Amino acid sequence: MKNLILLILFSLSIQANFAQWTEIAIPLNYFYGSNFINDNTGFLLTGSGYLERTSDGGTTWDSIGTPYEYSWLNTSHFLDNNLGFIGGGANFPFPPSSISDLILKTTDGGMSFDSIYGSLSSSDIQAIDFADNNHGMFLGPFYSFKTSDGGSTIDSLFIPNSNNTTMFGSDIAYVDLQNAFALTHQYLSSGPLAFARFIYVSHDEGETWTQLFVDSVANPTSQIQFLNPQIGFLAGGQQLLKTNDGGSSWQTLLTTPNLGIQQVHFVNSNTGFLSAQYADTSYLYSTLDGGINWQLELIDTNFQATSLSITANYLYASDFQKLYKRAIDSISVGISTLGNTPSLQLYPNPSSGIVQFNFDYTIETNYQIINDLGQVLQEGRVKEENTELDLAIFASGIYTLVVSDKNKPLAISRIVKE
Repeated sequence: MKNLILLILFSLSIQANFAQWTEIAIPLNYFYGSNFINDNTGFLLTGSGYLERTSDGGTTWDSIGTPYEYSWLNTSHFLDNNLGFIGGGANFPFPPSSISDLILKTTDGGMSFDSIYGSLSSSDIQAIDFADNNHGMFLGPFYSFKTSDGGSTIDSLFIPNSNNTTMFGSDIAYVDLQNAFALTHQYLSSGPLAFARFIYVSHDEGETWTQLFVDSVANPTSQIQFLNPQIGFLAGGQQLLKTNDGGSSWQTLLTTPNLGIQQVHFVNSNTGFLSAQYADTSYLYSTLDGGINWQLELIDTNFQATSLSITANYLYASDFQKLYKRAIDSISVGISTLGNTPSLQLYPNPSSGIVQFNFDYTIETNYQIINDLGQVLQEGRVKEENTELDLAIFASGIYTLVVSDKNKPLAISRIVKE
């Protein structure tokens, strides 16, 4: 299947909200990540031995200390409104100086935390996921761990290291006791593609692992998400990939030659959000059809949407300095109304000839049809009613329709020419 090329036209000075986003005032100049466990309760992870907690959707914040003053908090995972885990590292400055893995647990919704693990490993915890309230996995660059009793005991977890080098940017998707997926990056050499990216699967609670996937990327910043044992997504670098068979094969949903994909978060098999970055400008898109079509939701300069949280009624997006919030109508069976951004209606698709599309937008917009090499094959102005495209001259394959307002890509759709 040919790659779907997403053409992005950038401007480094734009800052516009398309779907009623609100920036939340926060009590920090810098933080490592955010996580909202319901509409009102959320956390900002810091590198100073504490976290900030809100119980009113970000209106007010309280500082919550941890057992270690010299610690940093990388990641968090909550199983319900009370039970949660935080992973990071602790630095002990007194001689001999050392670094420890750090795993914290809360049973009161983050009002207090207890340390359940810490070892002098020169490492930290970068990813956490649980299959149920008892079975969880904690991944780090050097050492990884697992629990089968809710953190009462912590055992070593051995993720394969094919190149015998430091593993960067680990991620874990512990779907159930028979299906755990681990993502690692291993350093190869200097150059444009310096890291090997691996995905492994375990069907026996992490006792043994089988390699499913490997490629090369420029940076160790990829992320995986699995909705069930079969359907999963791999985001990072300049690609978004999807599997429908438990990772045995992967199809490319997006290839973005000039855009770095930061995060993807799917609510279900159809509805998801994707954040991407170019220079100091962040783009946030939504999809309602499993990643085939993406609609622009937010643009902001000096922002990198590295954390996404979806609750019953809100979507939260943050980088290391800013936190945004927006209301959504429903996510139980898909988001019915995503805000003020217009949708792109395209039909028939697939087609062997004439395709029509409608884009209800008051400002003048233009369209481009792009092939899998990123070449513009056709362009024009979007009409007030239906715009007609003639695909008869194109070879059979997959093309991209991009609708833009000046230099802002508002909607992207895949066209299949039969």
